[in-house]
Amino acid sequence: MEDMSTKMNTLPAMQVSIQSLDISTRRISASTDQMRLSVMGLNQGINHAMTPMHTMTNMMPFRW
Repeated sequence: MEDMSTKMNTLPAMQVSIQSLDISTRRISASTDQMRLSVMGLNQGINHAMTPMHTMTNMMPFRW
């Protein structure tokens, strides 16, 4: 019983560690999602900027 009591005393500390890990994982997930949105916006911006270049290339009588 005494051994069990000692083990039970460590549970609150483990719970705090698990909660901290949960918070850290949520922050990493949010940061990763923000990076995904940023890269998606960058991709759309590059595609938008390249449209006039494609049009000009199609009008050229010769290709590089």
